[in-house]
Amino acid sequence: MAIEVFGPDFRKELLADLISLNREALKIAQFENSKSIEWVTMKRLEKETGWGRTKLTEWRNQGKFNFKRSSENGKVLYDLADVNRFLRISGLKKGV
Repeated sequence: MAIEVFGPDFRKELLADLISLNREALKIAQFENSKSIEWVTMKRLEKETGWGRTKLTEWRNQGKFNFKRSSENGKVLYDLADVNRFLRISGLKKGV
């Protein structure tokens, strides 16, 4: 192979470069992912979490997770990752 032709020093340098590039790509991906919020409707939230509308609305009113209105007097949209985070740290299982 070409790597064997250039010797072990080239191989070590190439590996170090690949590791560095991989770490940089991972940082970029994590940053991009952290900026994106998946806003979902109540219907989808019920399906994803297994919890009913009444309990989810109660938690929303208590400020347990992020939500927003799609427009003035519009549908309420929920941050799916934040709702899942709340359920996880509260020790709540799906639909219990």
